[in-house]
Amino acid sequence: MNQPRDALKDAAAFEEIYGRVLEAAGAETQMDLARRLGIRQSSVSDAKKKKRVPSSWILALCVDGGWNPRWLMSGEPPRRLVVAGADPEADGRDDPDGLKIVPVVSAELKRDKKRGWHGKELGRICIPGSYDCAGLLVVECGDAGLEPYVRRGAYVGIETGRMNVADGDIYGVFLPGAGLVFRRVFLDIGQEALLLRGENKNQPPLSLPLAKKETQLVGRVAWTLQKH
Repeated sequence: MNQPRDALKDAAAFEEIYGRVLEAAGAETQMDLARRLGIRQSSVSDAKKKKRVPSSWILALCVDGGWNPRWLMSGEPPRRLVVAGADPEADGRDDPDGLKIVPVVSAELKRDKKRGWHGKELGRICIPGSYDCAGLLVVECGDAGLEPYVRRGAYVGIETGRMNVADGDIYGVFLPGAGLVFRRVFLDIGQEALLLRGENKNQPPLSLPLAKKETQLVGRVAWTLQKH
């Protein structure tokens, strides 16, 4: 099997997967499992006859209980996902190599003193625990200014606490009328400004006065998840 999800189609793997599903659901009987998943007991019986665990069961357990889909399908650890913002000592799961669930927000950001930078939640994704950081903001990119390094539609992790500019690093910058864009940032001390450069060499850099840094520089790009 090349992918863990392929195991759902393998009758020989059914009993092992079904056992993990029962454990994750905290169920002992077909009736318990049906009640936990919000389905009919006959659906559980049908699955056992066909020796095939529906992918909808896996999804329900992952969304509602934070279980790792790879563990449910193939037994690959970790067993549980760590929800971002949760106390890792609450259930003993403090492994930085585990997984975390984080929200993805729209690039149409807003900023206030209480919440900082925030936007409309579009969904949630799993990231490695090592990708998490203080002030992490995950945004779906709607800007093409840095393609192919940051593609439109990519998930971009921004360290909102990293406001010190390192020349040439990529930052998220909020521009009135344009919204969130991603650019390489350079410090121009003489002009007391930040120069924002895209990948189009024929396009002149934008200039952002240092006085507006705190209100328009969202943070440094820590990582991207995108198709190549």
